[in-house]
Formats: sequence, structure tokens, C-alpha cells
Amino acid sequence: MLHASWVDDSSEVLAGKRVQLPDDTKKVLGEAIARNSAAVLTLPSAGMVRHYRTRFLAETPEGIWVEGVPTERPLIDSLVITGQVCGVAFKVGASKLAITVPLLQRRMDYQVNAELTVEAVLLGLPQQVKSVQRRSNYRVGVQSDAGLAVRVWRIAEHAVLRDRPSASAEVSASIRDISLGGTGLRFEGADNQRPKVSVGERLRVVIQNNDQELLLEGVVVNLREMMNQRNLLLGGVKFANIEKGMEGRQMLAALSKIVGQLQREEARRNRLRAC
Repeated sequence: MLHASWVDDSSEVLAGKRVQLPDDTKKVLGEAIARNSAAVLTLPSAGMVRHYRTRFLAETPEGIWVEGVPTERPLIDSLVITGQVCGVAFKVGASKLAITVPLLQRRMDYQVNAELTVEAVLLGLPQQVKSVQRRSNYRVGVQSDAGLAVRVWRIAEHAVLRDRPSASAEVSASIRDISLGGTGLRFEGADNQRPKVSVGERLRVVIQNNDQELLLEGVVVNLREMMNQRNLLLGGVKFANIEKGMEGRQMLAALSKIVGQLQREEARRNRLRAC
């Protein structure tokens, strides 16, 4: 059962800001806490994310206690000091849900009952509970000043990715968001014409990050038209064959570094907005 402060007042403090918690948030989160449900704690580390099994322990006026990760004490302590956020995913019935919250405290001897103590971590209170999307990689938005650019060419199924396509095969595009699994692009057609790209098409994607270039193979998985703008399409592109061989793994490591930096910047902006 949720603490009375949530039930009666329906407002709590997150990163120094009082927020209104919707009834559905209180209900689903309260059910998980009351059952001491299993969960997955996701911690940012060196531009990557790490996942650990945990469980809910209790809810207090200060936040939510979950079982700690003894092997990651230095990482957790550093996240507490820097005020970084973490993710917690859990299930309620058939639904997989997630919250994003700051780490507030680590305790070595949290009293579960009269006979049992465990290492525990105190999480801040969330503004909302979200359904976890099917995609396995977290997608982060790309701001206009992020220093990230993209060039895209349509290529045939039999084409060699490293071969430079003709200029006529290039499609004007800009990055909207990116993850380890793919990217969201904004395609723009010339002369007010619809961009020459279609779902299922194979793409040669070059992501430019300052003086670094990443060459990736992509497949268009969805397209959406912009209202009253014939020459614009919003598209989702899935990266293909990125983990094959040593070169692919090196590419994945470089992409992870870019995504991690963008995640840190996003977390910093969220903290500033919460103040």
C-alpha cells in the first residue's frame, strides 16, 4: 500500500520540485511496491547502461527503497553524488512498465524485518509510470546543437556498403533521435516533392560526429507524412548487421559512446527543468 502522503496529498518532491502524481501512477506503482515485485535497475556507466536484478522494498515520504547492488557500490555512490537518473522496469500483470528517477541514497543495513537486513538504494519519486516500448534500445533525442549530422543514400540489396553511391541516390535527411538499434530521421524532398524513400528500402547511413564518421547499414521500417508538408517525411531506420565481426563491434562501441553522451546531456537538461 502506498504511503499516506501519496494517497491524501497526491504530490511529492522530485529533484527539488513538487509534482502531481496521477491516480494511475499511484495505483500501478503501489501494487508493485506492496508485493515487493522483482524489477530491473538500469544504471548509466561510461556511456553505456548496465542492468541489474532488484526488487521493491518499501515506499517512504522520501522515496522508494529497492534492493541494492553490492558489486556496484562505487558506481551507485557516484550517481548519488552527481544526481544522475536511473531506470527501473517492472511488471504488473501482463504489462511491462518503467520509471525514471534519481538515486538519492545507498544504505548498507536496510531493515527488511526483525531478522533480515539488506543493502538498499533509495530512489526519488517518479512523475509518471510509462509502458516499456518494444524496442530494446533506449532512444535519445538529438538537439540541433548536438554536433551530429547524417548523410543517407538509397542502395540496392546487392550493393557493397563501402562503395560510394551516385549523387542521385542521396536523400536529404537530419537526425531526430538515435539509439544503438536505429535512428529517427527527417527526410526532405527537393523542389517540394515527396522524398524518394520507401519502407523496406536499404540505406547507406553515414553519421558524422565532429571529426568522426560512422558508416552504417540501415533499413527503413516506418514512414509518416508531415501534415500539409508534401516534401517532408518522418522515418524510422533500423541499423542492420552492426554486430558482425570486429569492425562491427568497433562501430557499436563508437555508437554507444555517442548515445551515452547524448543521454547524459538529456539527463542534465531534465534536472535543470526540474529545478
